[in-house]
Order: sequence, then C-alpha cells, then structure tokens
Amino acid sequence: MLPVASAWEREGLRVGFGLDQDACELVQFRPAVVTPRGEARADIDIVFDLAVRLGLGSQFWHGDVAAALDHHLAPSGLSLEALRASPHGIRVPLKTRYKKHRDAGFATPSGKIEIFSTVRCARGSVSKFHTNR
Repeated sequence: MLPVASAWEREGLRVGFGLDQDACELVQFRPAVVTPRGEARADIDIVFDLAVRLGLGSQFWHGDVAAALDHHLAPSGLSLEALRASPHGIRVPLKTRYKKHRDAGFATPSGKIEIFSTVRCARGSVSKFHTNR
C-alpha cells in the first residue's frame, strides 16, 4: 500500500470548472493547501517514480512531472510557469465547431465512426463478426 496524498495535500492541474463553455475555458494550477502527512506523496509522483524504476522513464519524461504537464499544456499555449504565476487561473478561449466531422470525417481508415475496427481486422488480430441470420 502506498501513502497517497489527499487532494488538499498535493498540487493539481484543473481544466474546466463546469459544463458550459465559459467554465471550460478556465485552466488553473492549484497549490497544496496543507503539508502531506507522514510519507504521503501525490499519486502522479508515485506513478512517475515507479515508471522510472521499471525502466520506462523515457515514456514518463524521465520522472519530471513538470515537463509532462508542460507537454500536456503546450497545445493550449499555456505553461506550468504561467499558471503558477496566475493563481486564479488563465482563461483560454475555445472555438466551438459544430458538425466538424461532416467536412473532415473521423480519424479512421473509412473516415466514418467505426463500431468494428477495420485496422485490427486488417492486422488479423480480430476475426470478422458473423451473425447466424
């Protein structure tokens, strides 16, 4: 059993504060409110350290959580440093595109929603679906 810090004892990236577009535009990096008790650590720190010890460090930014968060934030134009400097959060305007898949399709070989994976079938890892009708 690993001692995981509570939400109040760890920093956290918060994206979207509700269901409407205005609330979803807010991004905030919240500091820990209290010091963790005993040896408790943030679960993300435990996961990253474990990945490094298992030889998977290259897939986990070599244990650097801040680098991983910056990578996650990059498409929005934000950085962890900017969020730390703005404790109330930063608003990132969202552009709503209705029916965007009508023009571009989906990222599947057919361009449509695929209930059955044509990619897995082509690799031979899935047998074709048959019915007894």
